[in-house]
Amino acid sequence: MAQDHANRLAGILGAKFTPGEVIHYIEDNNIKINISGDELLDIIMPMSVKNPEADHGEGYWIDHWHYNLDLLENYLAVYPENLKDIIFEKRVLTFWTLKQ
Repeated sequence: MAQDHANRLAGILGAKFTPGEVIHYIEDNNIKINISGDELLDIIMPMSVKNPEADHGEGYWIDHWHYNLDLLENYLAVYPENLKDIIFEKRVLTFWTLKQ
């Protein structure tokens, strides 16, 4: 069982990942570690590189935030029951990969 978790964590860290994805996997599977989650991330993050999903020139501008809010409000007008999922459950953030 421990080897399965080690393999799964290696798989997470071997692809694009978010820091929260690593911590959630550990918590969701009740994996006992001898350090805190913050200490674990203090070890992992210096070995990682940030991979933003949008680059300059692709339209990633501050004024798009207003459009995002409009889209969110329109979506929630139709599906108000999904508010909690969008705000607290969705895990779509910047991804990281381990440095080569």
